[in-house]
Amino acid sequence: MPGLIELQFHQENQIAELILNRPQAANAMSTDLLDDLNEAVRVINENDQLRSVVVIGSGNKAFCAGADLKERKNMTSQQVVETVKYIGETLTNVENIRVPVIAAINGAAFGGDWNSHWLAIYGLQQKRQKWV
Repeated sequence: MPGLIELQFHQENQIAELILNRPQAANAMSTDLLDDLNEAVRVINENDQLRSVVVIGSGNKAFCAGADLKERKNMTSQQVVETVKYIGETLTNVENIRVPVIAAINGAAFGGDWNSHWLAIYGLQQKRQKWV
């Protein structure tokens, strides 16, 4: 699955890697990334062979910078409200994946929604991980 989300299936151990693939923007959640993330969740939920999913942020800058504030600055107030709602719905979709989801926190994790959802799931922290 090309784009802002990379999805890799490892058949031998029945694991999917879901990679946030926007390292130039610290994997910030733009609406395009959210669209790709929702599509990845759909694909994952249709795969009866999977036993777990590991979410990873690409690059070494951040696991996820939270909402894309550069995108947000060009939005109307109503669009901001809709986007914040969409972020919450998307993270809930990830949380409700039919198999266990593990977040491999490989850098800074910004933003309240993102942090609380990953803390509610599972977070494997590396040395350079930092909650902001």
